[in-house]
Amino acid sequence: MKVFAMMSSHRKNKNTEHLLDYFLEGLDSKNEIVKKRLVDLDINICTACEYCRDHLGECIFKDDMSQIIQGMLESDLIVLATPLYFNSVTTRLKIMIDRNQVLYNSWYHIKDPIFKERKPVVILSVGGSRHYSNQFEGVTAETQHFLTNIKGTLLDFIKYNNSDRVSLIDNEEVREEVVKKALEIEKIVNNKSWM
Repeated sequence: MKVFAMMSSHRKNKNTEHLLDYFLEGLDSKNEIVKKRLVDLDINICTACEYCRDHLGECIFKDDMSQIIQGMLESDLIVLATPLYFNSVTTRLKIMIDRNQVLYNSWYHIKDPIFKERKPVVILSVGGSRHYSNQFEGVTAETQHFLTNIKGTLLDFIKYNNSDRVSLIDNEEVREEVVKKALEIEKIVNNKSWM
């Protein structure tokens, strides 16, 4: 199984990255796992220039977004990890999502989708504050259309809050929970029971 994981926190080795690493740890070591930190990549903002509306699968910017799209295309499982910033995803993840306009235009305007087959997706998110109503709804709203563009099927949305008080870093209880969930997800993907 090929796994393509995107870590969208601006900070390395903090709660969100630990949560992602716990999930990846739970997957079989024989899997091919590619993990990208969006903060380390050069991804320009979408300027709505409409170049991709007339050029199938091409963006006017030649940057690291091409390796993100290629990584998702080649994967059997896509994993997104984001901290909760003002009830939504980080700017790094939002920029990456906006750059998927090239995918939108391929299926909507050009009628030749780049993603031909459905892709299973897992989203991980960490909120620093205590639980409150609608805490993670912004993440759901921001990722719904993105999932449409990649023909994504959301298998699980793993959420943790209160990390300002109860850190996920070296948190054995959280690690065990997430490792168990990863094992369950891996079985679902391998058995194709999600399709």
